[in-house]
Amino acid sequence: MAVAADLLRAIGEEQPAAAPASAFAAGWCAHAQEARTADWRRIEKSLKSLEPFWR
Repeated sequence: MAVAADLLRAIGEEQPAAAPASAFAAGWCAHAQEARTADWRRIEKSLKSLEPFWR
């Protein structure tokens, strides 16, 4: 997502006509990246609460 956002920003800078669409898509990438971070924190918390199976 971070790479896609960087590429979209570059497109917006190079092609002014595409700037609004690339800014929208870059914003969506940032939102999706934050959501995945939140999901990972939830998953990490649940994994830490598991007991090892060999005990």
